[in-house]
Amino acid sequence: MLRTVVLPLLVLGALPCLARELPELTPLWLQQEGWIGACDNRRDCQLLYAPNIDFAERVNHLTLKVRSQAGPEGLLQLQLEHQGAPLELGALRLDGQPLEPGLLAALVQEVEAPDSTREQQYYRVDDQPLARQWLARLRTAQVLELPGEEPAQVLLKGLPDLLQRVDQVQQRLGTVSALAAPGEQPASAVPGLQPAAALRPYPGVKPLGARERTGLLAAVRKTLPPAKTEDADDYVMPPRIEVYPLTAQQALVFEFSDCGAYICLFDISSRSRTAPYALQPLQMQALPAGSVDHAGGLNYYPETGELSSFLMGRGIGDCGEMASWHFDGQAFQLTDYRRMPSCSGLGYEDWPVLWSAEAPKRP
Repeated sequence: MLRTVVLPLLVLGALPCLARELPELTPLWLQQEGWIGACDNRRDCQLLYAPNIDFAERVNHLTLKVRSQAGPEGLLQLQLEHQGAPLELGALRLDGQPLEPGLLAALVQEVEAPDSTREQQYYRVDDQPLARQWLARLRTAQVLELPGEEPAQVLLKGLPDLLQRVDQVQQRLGTVSALAAPGEQPASAVPGLQPAAALRPYPGVKPLGARERTGLLAAVRKTLPPAKTEDADDYVMPPRIEVYPLTAQQALVFEFSDCGAYICLFDISSRSRTAPYALQPLQMQALPAGSVDHAGGLNYYPETGELSSFLMGRGIGDCGEMASWHFDGQAFQLTDYRRMPSCSGLGYEDWPVLWSAEAPKRP
């Protein structure tokens, strides 16, 4: 099962608004009042209201997402997602009252692919003045609701505090672009970000030969405890071993054990590609604090140097963790990490992002 962990909150003081650049951030993660607040290493932030949905629950469900890009020109976006019968926007109520026609007209429905089978409808507010009008109404209200026999609600009690936290992280306090309490200083007073460090491209690698593969598998199996018979009381399935080429001298080794329906325990290591196939150092950027290590699934693609891991909180894959790394010939550099503790029916593309970096394309 997914372990829900609340990370310590990094709160930045209200520093004087001067033209300057900020370094990357240790990711922000906060859960309160049904909301998730997350800022990635580039200080792009997302606030998400998405409570759990039980398997047997009749779906009439609203989620609200507020995205704020870092920097003086960072964009604000609101997204409303509804699961269930088609949404009549005019039925939405804020503290029991109809919304202004101009605000409803600002909700633009995302176009579905002709072959789409999803039951969700997504509406976005991208227009910046209208997005700020929406936010001003939401932060002073208590509930956004779609009435019905089983009303769908977004409880807004925790939103103002989270907006304040985002302003602190992005250093918007006192500026006209502040989310919680817009001030008088110009948006240009919000600091920009230092350019992200460029990752080295993946150099490619020669595939493993049959002799290398056989030798590696034999070397790993020598380290495992003796297999037990299936009629033993403490029988467990033998570990599954996968080997991949990493560099001209090293191979990448996965060991999977204690596998369930969609979760395994795993170990990652590196060994020499030549006898006696000894263990070698493996450099890998760690996940942000609070992640679940060595559980879930792994995939590696030697053609591109991409390593990915996933941990599903339940079988339909609407909660858990996902991560990707880029191998630059020396180390695995983290390029994407996202986490979703609430099983709310959202696909991974809607999960809060805690780390983001662009992997260079091979020539």
